[in-house]
Parts: sequence; C-alpha cells; structure tokens
Amino acid sequence: MIPLLHDFTGETVVVFGGGRVGARKARRFAREARTLVVSPDFADADFGDADLVRAAPAPDDVAGWVERAAPALVVAATDDDAVNAAAERAAREASALVNRAD
Repeated sequence: MIPLLHDFTGETVVVFGGGRVGARKARRFAREARTLVVSPDFADADFGDADLVRAAPAPDDVAGWVERAAPALVVAATDDDAVNAAAERAAREASALVNRAD
C-alpha cells in the first residue's frame, strides 16, 4: 500500500453503504469534508457528522447521485457488487477519486 494524502477541506465525499465499513469511512472523511452516506439502512454505528440519506439506488441510479453531489471522492461500501461497480464507474466518469471498500 502506498500512503497518500489529500486535503478534502471544502470538498464533498459520497459514501454508498451504511454498514460498519461505511460508518468508518464516513467518520474519517466527515472530519474535513461534507460527507453524504447513501444507504437504505444504517448500522447502529457512529457516522460522525455525515449526512445520512436513506435511499436504495439501483446501479443505474448511482451516476445521478454522483452527478448531483459533485464529490471529490466516492466510496463504494455496499454489499451489492453491481452498486459498487456503478459507484466506481460514476466516480471515474466524473473525474472523482474512488475508494472500493467492498
């Protein structure tokens, strides 16, 4: 692994997935970025100061979420391989960074 640093101050991060991994990612990024967590359900966990959005986007809907949020980073952390792949694809198409946490 290569350690990288990126300043997310003033940026938006979108996390797809409300499980424990999504919560951990949200806590980390919400310290300096506006962080949205999109999931139909949320683990009983601390999501920091992230905004939780209760939604279950299908793979075809993910690009719209990314387009509207205009994030610097998209985190794919769901248990649905198709949604995670769609999140990665949408991030790359939007020239955003992507983190596959699945």
